[in-house]
Amino acid sequence: MNRVSRINGVANAPEAEGPTPRTAPPYTEFLRVSRLLGALQTKGAIRFRYLEPATNTKPGLIFKREVLDTPEVRELRTLLSLEVKKRVYDLHVLADNPSPDSLGIELRSLVEMLNFLSTSVEVPARDEEAGRVTVTKDASGQRFDWSRMMDELFRVRSQSEQPTDAVMAVRYRRAWFFIDDSDIDSKDTFRLLHQVGSLLAGNTETSPAPVLTLPVGGG
Repeated sequence: MNRVSRINGVANAPEAEGPTPRTAPPYTEFLRVSRLLGALQTKGAIRFRYLEPATNTKPGLIFKREVLDTPEVRELRTLLSLEVKKRVYDLHVLADNPSPDSLGIELRSLVEMLNFLSTSVEVPARDEEAGRVTVTKDASGQRFDWSRMMDELFRVRSQSEQPTDAVMAVRYRRAWFFIDDSDIDSKDTFRLLHQVGSLLAGNTETSPAPVLTLPVGGG
């Protein structure tokens, strides 16, 4: 769900789409919505489909009849302010304000996705102490842990020595930044990012993966 900025008024840390913010953005409700949708999709209880498949128009979210009154779906409708109980909800792009009988989904641009994912880069302590990057604080003034928002979606680790088991790595300011080869979720996210970039560039052919060039913080 890293491509989604908002769903029916529920924000997914839109402040992280630009330079690293100084205060923690709202994300907990969106994270719960994402988990509910993921669990329902894994069980085959929901489908995202074109409601007019002949022309690939009018996208929609379809619920199986037997799950309409389950606790998960009731909670999802409450979070998304879906006041009208339906089996099929139309999808549109007007996501700032909740619609009672349809779903508005606002997607991020590629640049906004890169900024969003860059918050999961582990910045060396010496760079934070030297004031080279922005350190995000929570409401109590403590350092905000961006991994809580990412929910294991993406992680770029850092260390002083060259990693021995990395699927990709880059050296920057005396530190190595890398994605561990055993981190399946991060590799899948990076692969999807590469595919989105290729589609936007008009290149749909198979090509080597790009060199990892994620920014170190947003200072």
